[in-house]
Amino acid sequence: MPSTGASSSSENNKPPCVFFALCECKNASTCAFAHDLSKAEFKFDFPREFPAKNWTREIAGAVVTFGDGATVRGLYVPTEFSTVRISNLVPSITKETLFAFLPRVEGLVIRKDDILSLRKDSATGAQTARIRVESLKLAWALCDALKVDKLGLFPSIEATTWTRKLPPGTPHIRVRTVVWSWDRPARRVLLRFCTTSIADKIYAISKRGALKILGHRVNALKPGSTQGFLSDFTVMLTDVPWEADEDDITSQFPNKYLAEMELEPDRISDFFRTMLSRFGPFVDWEVRPESKGNLKRLEVRARFTYEADARNAAALLSKPHAEVKLNVELRTSVKFRITNPVYGLIEEQIIAFKASWERAGINVNVYQSGLASNVVNIESADSNAVAYAKIALQEILRGRVASHQGKELWHPGFAFHTGEIRRWVKLVEGQCQVQIKEDSSKSQLRILGSEKGYDQAVEVLASLLSQIEQTQPVPGPGDKAGHSEEEQEHECAVCFCPPEDPIESSCGHRYCKDCFTTMARAAGSFTATRQFSISCVALGVGQPCKKLFSLDELMAHLPRPDFEGVLRASFNSSIRRRPEKYGHCPTPDCENIFRSTSGEKTPPRTQTFTCPNCLEPNCSNCHSPHIGMSCGDYKKNMAGGADALRRAKQELGIKDCPRCSAPIEKFAGCNHVACEQGCGAHICWTCLEHFPTSKKCYDHMWAVHGRIYDEGAEPVPQELQAAVPGLEPNDEDVALFLEEQ
Repeated sequence: MPSTGASSSSENNKPPCVFFALCECKNASTCAFAHDLSKAEFKFDFPREFPAKNWTREIAGAVVTFGDGATVRGLYVPTEFSTVRISNLVPSITKETLFAFLPRVEGLVIRKDDILSLRKDSATGAQTARIRVESLKLAWALCDALKVDKLGLFPSIEATTWTRKLPPGTPHIRVRTVVWSWDRPARRVLLRFCTTSIADKIYAISKRGALKILGHRVNALKPGSTQGFLSDFTVMLTDVPWEADEDDITSQFPNKYLAEMELEPDRISDFFRTMLSRFGPFVDWEVRPESKGNLKRLEVRARFTYEADARNAAALLSKPHAEVKLNVELRTSVKFRITNPVYGLIEEQIIAFKASWERAGINVNVYQSGLASNVVNIESADSNAVAYAKIALQEILRGRVASHQGKELWHPGFAFHTGEIRRWVKLVEGQCQVQIKEDSSKSQLRILGSEKGYDQAVEVLASLLSQIEQTQPVPGPGDKAGHSEEEQEHECAVCFCPPEDPIESSCGHRYCKDCFTTMARAAGSFTATRQFSISCVALGVGQPCKKLFSLDELMAHLPRPDFEGVLRASFNSSIRRRPEKYGHCPTPDCENIFRSTSGEKTPPRTQTFTCPNCLEPNCSNCHSPHIGMSCGDYKKNMAGGADALRRAKQELGIKDCPRCSAPIEKFAGCNHVACEQGCGAHICWTCLEHFPTSKKCYDHMWAVHGRIYDEGAEPVPQELQAAVPGLEPNDEDVALFLEEQ
């Protein structure tokens, strides 16, 4: 076994540590024996069958769970989950009691395990609960329902939406912060002196430009000016730095001459509170001075509850204002929560990127979050710059693919999270100061750490895999030692020929390996009108077998790219058939999906959101970006182009699907069409009514229009109607048969 370079020369002179080879040495660097991976002997005992796998994938911003036949069993968008925080609950309440009395909200299903926590305040005894909710819209609905306490069980509770803590490494996107800033914000100060002569002298000093506070020149109004507003003893100072306090001001004048001072109230706070209330509710805000060299600036940061309100405020307040000259920015921020061990491995890379990010105008803030993790917050007014920084940080967190001599390192045993091979992976991580992540969906290992640690880990893993392959290759599920001549005589269920490179399914039918792969690839072509599934097509006694292939079977018999392609095709089919529930980000080259609010009674301010992948704004109602205007106004603005497009479609005989708006063209045949490229709806071409099945569509055409072909079209030959005896002409099978003819 080749040396890895992980051991020093002194280590090579020591006898090997037996306990180290068993991952049980507790002496670490103080051990008198060699901790050298290159001298260890690997012994593995893999199971003959693979354990159950977690068939979950992250696709297009969604978390998707698959079942037999590669069907979609579950799908959710994690960034849309929210939390409702209920405070001031009575001390005696339990999770069971809270669950029983929670109000019922349409569309919201709450389980007991959705009550994430129930904590008691040590000072007041009141309890606070956090409840997981599927979407922000439903979270708001639950908050509104809790305010209507018909039973009087929660007389003084407060219910608010709360940002859900995402898993480590998952970016948290926020576009709700507006920052106003301006140079040298100033206040006014009234000074009353003991004599008129002192007041006049102070005014004269200010006229010469010699009166300064905190290094800044201040001006003064002449005593007795402004129509008697000032007495002869009083001087009003203007342009006093906002951050100056009473001590800063009084230190410029002898106390024996200054009788009284009146500092102007903080008009800035009141001014911005008034402005903020015009746009909508806000979570928090602060006024703070910000020093940049010798230039003093005042900065006001406000975090709104709704993104739409923040965008409107930034757009309107960026216009010239009568009182102050504002610089207004809408800040986009991306926050990553990274566990301490991982952050320690990538800290040098983040520091290297941080310098270039800050030169591009991106603020990077790293701070400790609790005892177990660090938070990296990236913020800028340039959303495109933030998007590029986010991608770079995500690539760092993904790690580099483990590759040795041009070949990616992988073994099915790496997918096990227990057992001997997992112990050795942990050992390699400790010795090389890296973290190794298994991506079983792509049959890849990814390594986080320094360049040196990566090179050492790759050498060790390559040697490890070489020994495993020599000593005990691991069979995959469904693998056979060989096929007898009798087995070879069975026909392939697809081509009806003796199977080449045969495989056998769990239901006992056989396929050529290439035929099985082709069948799986083609499955996505027939799912526009039904749920995606891959089942056995072998003919049994009068009918196909139709047994769904397990995911273990599919993964064993398909090349890995084809297997992952099947899962993605199933996901795409599921999304296409639910246009009322999901939409695609309209940004080119962005594949993320989002939960649609079309047809739902949601406030317009809740429909604006930012895509967590490309960081571009969008509308969940009409699926088009139109910041600063309503969906209706946007449609009016686009009406001219829409009319031209509509006329062109009419001339070409193209109609839009009434369910998902995908364009459809009918060349010939009857008036039943299916939205093959979109949602899969069955449509009556005459009136554009849509149905879930073709039979219901044909029933509609016979009942409402009295025909399935256009008037004047060639009638259906009687011999074709009689081609399938015993069935009525409006039966689905006959209609489909006639259409094919």
